[in-house]
Amino acid sequence: MSNDPSKPGGGYKVGYRHPPLATRFRPGTSGNPRGRPKGARKLATVLAAALAERVAVARTAAASGSPNSRRRSNSSSTGPPRAMCVR
Repeated sequence: MSNDPSKPGGGYKVGYRHPPLATRFRPGTSGNPRGRPKGARKLATVLAAALAERVAVARTAAASGSPNSRRRSNSSSTGPPRAMCVR
């Protein structure tokens, strides 16, 4: 019995890492034919652009007091909404 998949009934064994001949990729075709679209940005690029963006923080009279209140006002404008809570 031969393991040559090109011969019909050649005893080709279908199983782990041996897909059926009908479902294999044809020569010259890719496993991801549509692929990533041109101009699509990677996650790292998007994240780097977001981190490099400058953020203006307005200092109010209440925020100009202690360093803790200044830190809280800065983090509330850029961070999660819970940063606005006063404990």
